[in-house]
This record gives sequence, C-alpha cells and structure tokens, in this order.
Amino acid sequence: MILYESKNSKVEWLEHEKIVVKTFYDFIYGEEMRGAFEAGFNALVTYHGIKWLSDNRGLKPYRNQDVTWINEDWFPRML
Repeated sequence: MILYESKNSKVEWLEHEKIVVKTFYDFIYGEEMRGAFEAGFNALVTYHGIKWLSDNRGLKPYRNQDVTWINEDWFPRML
C-alpha cells in the first residue's frame, strides 16, 4: 500500500512483511521530506512494523535544517 507519494518520494507499507519502504529521488526537503518520514513513522506505530528500508540511490544531499529535524525530532521518536 502506498502511504505517501510526491514528486521526489514514495513511501510504501508491505503488510505481510511489516516493513516500511521509503524511496527518495533527487532533491527532497522541507514539508515534502517530513511528510514522507512521518507517513512511514505512523505506519510503523499503527501497524506494529518491524523494519524500515530506505532506497536512497537517487537522493541528493539534505539541507542542514532537514538533517537537524531528522536527528533531533524524527530519529529519537523512531528509537
């Protein structure tokens, strides 16, 4: 099931495996990036997921403020 999709991202839920698959392409930042991360986080919590798989082969560097948000907000909640 597709949880989130935008120009530069797709986040899917693999129900049988209980895995979130996040794919980022090109530059992604701000609300678009946060929406993708939050959709995956919410699926893990809601469906009792066990794994997060990231395909970042096409990803360009994040902006500094997005790295700060990932490290200080999103990642601590994921742990």
